[in-house]
Amino acid sequence: MPNTNPNLGSFLNPTQFSSNIPSANPLYAGMVAGSTFNLPNFSGICGAAEKDPGGLFGWLIYARNYKSNPVIGSTADKFVTYTSPSDFIADLNKLSGVTHCLIAYTGSGGTYGFFNQTDPTGVAPKLPLGHDFLHCLHYLSYGGQIIIAGTTTGLNTYENNTGNKIEVLIGNTADSDRAQWLVGKQATVGIFGSGNGIGDGITAANFASLFGNADLVSGATVADRIFNIYGYNGATYNVDTLQTGAVLKYSIPAVADVAGAFSVSKNLGQLFLTVAGLDRSQILNGQIGNTVNWTDSLKNTLKSNRVNFYVNYNPVFLGSDVVGATGSANAVTVADRLGAAFLKKTLTQQITDIGTKYLFELNDTGTREQITTEVQQLLDEYSYALAPSGNQVICNSSNNTDYSSTLNIDVVIKPVLGVDAFVINVTLTA
Repeated sequence: MPNTNPNLGSFLNPTQFSSNIPSANPLYAGMVAGSTFNLPNFSGICGAAEKDPGGLFGWLIYARNYKSNPVIGSTADKFVTYTSPSDFIADLNKLSGVTHCLIAYTGSGGTYGFFNQTDPTGVAPKLPLGHDFLHCLHYLSYGGQIIIAGTTTGLNTYENNTGNKIEVLIGNTADSDRAQWLVGKQATVGIFGSGNGIGDGITAANFASLFGNADLVSGATVADRIFNIYGYNGATYNVDTLQTGAVLKYSIPAVADVAGAFSVSKNLGQLFLTVAGLDRSQILNGQIGNTVNWTDSLKNTLKSNRVNFYVNYNPVFLGSDVVGATGSANAVTVADRLGAAFLKKTLTQQITDIGTKYLFELNDTGTREQITTEVQQLLDEYSYALAPSGNQVICNSSNNTDYSSTLNIDVVIKPVLGVDAFVINVTLTA
């Protein structure tokens, strides 16, 4: 039987859970986990909640408003944020007295809870709440900040209220709402499990359908901000504080661990290089159940399909960093790699901002020289990610006409990882 007053504290036992110190420069990761909050009455079987409060998000709102003293936030909040596993667990542990919420046994209700007793020593996650809990817990172990919302509108509210931009979307599921939200987010990378979304398929999800526009699955659109992963994290946790002597068995797509690699890479100052490799993408908790041998032909198949993978090594690490929403027969180039694609998106926006500032000045030699100087200073900030030579800012009479109302800025970028350069073309008209 589940414990009389169960809690989630055993997940944080240091003998089975590792975590980095929360970062002073956190990666902002968003995750849609549930729906709009609904106050759950407890008139279901054995006093369980008779309706879904709004998934993980809804239970957090309930815990913070009905089980906290003083109250945290309000029931109208559209998002909640966490920077450490302990704070996340602390809020959920306030649900310990809520009947069959954290753990239920067969026939007891708890339909909308987190975990279910399967036998005297077995516990399984209930879908989707148990998996969403594990995604958040695993991501927070890497030191980043997570923004949990019931809908993508909540993620927009976070950005509007804080001024922070969500850098990655943890795709705990692949659906049209998440995919279409990414279309308008020029600097957000979506991380999704391959195939059917659980990380065990050799192809990407059907993004043509999810986007609602087949044209978006190629080129420098949202496609170069999709990071697919062939990898699932499957292991066990001792969960004594839920059910004495019990073990939780789980298997989830490794999307939170990939987001963790983004977090580590950002803190190393290498986000515009790569998130792959031993130094950036070791797994902190659990284990990848479908690693790939470096000499296996599957590696090439996955790359062609623009799906990333974990290498069968000790310790396991990400062995690929390509982006894309569908497969391609073309060989992978630097433009297909996450670091370069992310860098291009970021620089395009920042160069556009510089050009906009000068748009209503005279388009003459003096103005263009000022623009060139400012863009070059911008590139200097990213020197760690750029090759020492091969970068060029072109904003002169070769691509502009004196006193024209149209301003053209062309920038050639050569990333340090890769032999190919790419070009950023910014055209602004007053």
